[in-house]
Amino acid sequence: MSSKRNWRDSRPYLRAKELPAADLAWEFLRRNPAYQRAYASVMRSSADAADLMAQRWGLRFRGGSSPGGGRDRSLLACQL
Repeated sequence: MSSKRNWRDSRPYLRAKELPAADLAWEFLRRNPAYQRAYASVMRSSADAADLMAQRWGLRFRGGSSPGGGRDRSLLACQL
């Protein structure tokens, strides 16, 4: 028997039906290889790059911007 998952099995995705649209969008975005590369680049650069990345990928953060104007880059983190 193969150790690969059956891609037709819908059970692992049942939780997705309950996710709000923003959470579902995030699940897709964080798995996107282009986003992962952009995130890695931001982590090597300035905090201003986080704002540019958020703008590029259409990200919005609760709580507004920080007093210094920069964003916490960890908010952009994807689980690799």
